[in-house]
Amino acid sequence: MRVGTATVLAFVMVGAMLVIPARHFDEVFGAFAVGRPWGVVVGVIGVCAAIVIAATAVPPFSSLRQPAPKVIARLVAD
Repeated sequence: MRVGTATVLAFVMVGAMLVIPARHFDEVFGAFAVGRPWGVVVGVIGVCAAIVIAATAVPPFSSLRQPAPKVIARLVAD
């Protein structure tokens, strides 16, 4: 669930990064053109997704090597 939420958040951030300058900078600075480098956008989304997936999936690996009662006892102690 967290990975999906973070991916949606990344889409929103990248979308805002592309839309806000295109819509409002011309009002402030005059003429303004925004090129949409789709390769960079896809790359940024991919890197963000990889970071979020790694941050979500890697920490439980240490618990997988231990017996279940020990992991549960550690979680209860926290």
